[in-house]
Amino acid sequence: MLKVAIDLFAGTGGFSHGWIQAGGVIAVAVDVWDKALKNHEHNHPETPTLKMELGHYSIEYTAKILKRFLDCFEGEEIHIHIHGSPPCQDISNASNGDPSNGMKLVLWFLELVAYMKPDSWSMENVLPVASRLPENVPFIRVNSADYGVPQNRRRVFAGVGWSLTPTHKKENWVSVLQAIPSLEGCEFEAVPSMVNRWKNLTIKRPSPTITSQSVGQIRIKSKEGVRGISVQESSIIQGWDDLKFISTLTQSEKKIMVGNMVNPPIAKAICEGIQ
Repeated sequence: MLKVAIDLFAGTGGFSHGWIQAGGVIAVAVDVWDKALKNHEHNHPETPTLKMELGHYSIEYTAKILKRFLDCFEGEEIHIHIHGSPPCQDISNASNGDPSNGMKLVLWFLELVAYMKPDSWSMENVLPVASRLPENVPFIRVNSADYGVPQNRRRVFAGVGWSLTPTHKKENWVSVLQAIPSLEGCEFEAVPSMVNRWKNLTIKRPSPTITSQSVGQIRIKSKEGVRGISVQESSIIQGWDDLKFISTLTQSEKKIMVGNMVNPPIAKAICEGIQ
């Protein structure tokens, strides 16, 4: 049976990448950010993309549009999965935003899933969303390090129709140095404002959570001096070793795309864990 996913709030395609690695197919990747979709196409040219402001249109209209991308699978035996990563900035503890504003798209996504009734669905968001989800929505708290990602990234994954089986235990978590062997002889160093938060920072363990700000917060110290962590290095720490960027992107845009994406190994594990 072919596992077909619709990837909503897809960004540059972290979820899509992992799903495809597991042998699945993405029917369509949807986002409102045109440059992110172009970069998605750059990495997965076989995957259709759709520029659409999710949450702006009615549930019925949105479902009608999305279902059109499933028409090409007519006659095939498929398992339909819907994934969403609604923006989490206002929900995060690190934000001064109003969490109720951040929950609007989360609740919209849950309503869309209830209306479309896929075979399975998943949603990724920051940990504080757990206390704001409706009581009937199942979720688990996930640390990406348990799935081979060289990063202590804790997120909530809600959904039904799948299970996650960790591939790594704490004693064999992948370190930054294992993921990026070229850093042999180097060490991590936090900028002054992050020293208290990141005590005992080292490349010999998984990295702290990668965000769009990490490139400016984590430095690499070597015999040659001190430099910032690169966008490509932060992408590897996110679990996407060979992420490519189109030439028209700014550094800031690259940092946002990398910092916001779902870790591909988690998406791969969800696809493999379809029940």
